[in-house]
Amino acid sequence: MEKFVSIRFKESTAEKFKVFSKCTAKTNSLALAQMLLFFEKSGLSPYEDCSDSMKQLERTVVKRIDGLIAILKNIEKMQTKPTQAMLLALLDGTPNETEQVQQEKVAKYREKIFLNPKASTNE
Repeated sequence: MEKFVSIRFKESTAEKFKVFSKCTAKTNSLALAQMLLFFEKSGLSPYEDCSDSMKQLERTVVKRIDGLIAILKNIEKMQTKPTQAMLLALLDGTPNETEQVQQEKVAKYREKIFLNPKASTNE
């Protein structure tokens, strides 16, 4: 078991720390250890202004989110919408525009053949 050591704080600081400690950890030692670990891991200093690093972090997150949005829009445009249109055409039995155009060309060609059989032999 570790040995306890006393540290002297001003009374107002000690009261604030006790209130903070009760909210965040089981013991005062554990609360202080967590605070020190946080500052060590994050590389922050209580004397430095955090607004610059937070702004940089925010910009990075916004750029990544914008990139994800662009990827999702591309997937929707290139994969989802064409696939959905094909499935709807298959399930509904309604031909899409290109099939309609092809069917019209075939119908015109057939009319041409049946109405004027000599034209088909000359072509």
